[in-house]
Amino acid sequence: MIRVQVSRGAADKEAPEIINELMTREICAREHGRNYLDENGFSKSNFDLELPFRDVPLPGKTALVSDAEISTTFKGKITGWTINVNNMDDKKPVKIRTDISIERSLT
Repeated sequence: MIRVQVSRGAADKEAPEIINELMTREICAREHGRNYLDENGFSKSNFDLELPFRDVPLPGKTALVSDAEISTTFKGKITGWTINVNNMDDKKPVKIRTDISIERSLT
């Protein structure tokens, strides 16, 4: 069994200890600590993107976002998606859009 102590920055704010009997290797403990920081360690901001339809990414995957509006590129975690389909009529073709929600850590 390994005990994990998680801290960030100047290490002046420690998270509660993580004790898990299944963690028997250092690499498992590090990954568990990283996962804790991803979920609890940072201020977060949510972004919603609208894209033409393409293969739908799985929630939990990492996405690289280039946002021209704020002139930056960042990585974020996909938290969900929806597909919107507008009905086709005799004057316009069907329109399929994918809306993706992304969570970005602000540090």
